[in-house]
Amino acid sequence: SLVKYKLTSSYEDVDITELPIYLSNGLVAVGTLNNVSKVKLYVNGNPAGNLDGYEFDSAAKRNIVLATGTLRAVKDTAVYLELKANFNVKEQTTSGTLARVGIGDSNSDASEWGAAGSYIIVANGKDSGSTITASTITDTGAAGGSVNGGAAMAIYDGVLTIGLDANSASGTISGGLGKEVLRFWLTATG
Repeated sequence: SLVKYKLTSSYEDVDITELPIYLSNGLVAVGTLNNVSKVKLYVNGNPAGNLDGYEFDSAAKRNIVLATGTLRAVKDTAVYLELKANFNVKEQTTSGTLARVGIGDSNSDASEWGAAGSYIIVANGKDSGSTITASTITDTGAAGGSVNGGAAMAIYDGVLTIGLDANSASGTISGGLGKEVLRFWLTATG
């Protein structure tokens, strides 16, 4: 998971029907498109929206349009939205770069992440049908709140290899406090 958001609603159930996502380079600039092939949405741990995922456009943005009820914040009940990424094969990635994914801010990018601003989400009250004022879609639910993206993840094009250490226990043993049952090594190559 690249980022997990906790969404809440105070006065009525709210349907989020448009969700802009953005790929940055770890700060605010456009991320390296070769690194991430698709982003998938998960609501309370379950896949949501297009199960194949969403690709970014050439500006590292994607406005996801969701059917009513797909992403609903129920009044006074937290709903969790996760963005998970599929990374491209190592031959396509740019090793040593950073990837950061999140909901786009009011500029549809990451220029306000970590600071005061608002998300450019389209959200409608289920009963009232009213569109929520964009400037109040923040971490506090009020104008002047902050917006955030996920943590920056380092991208490397190596392969992780695992192997059994020669000094690993062998034969039949019983696990227990302070007993070593397996010793292995990890090596990054490439």
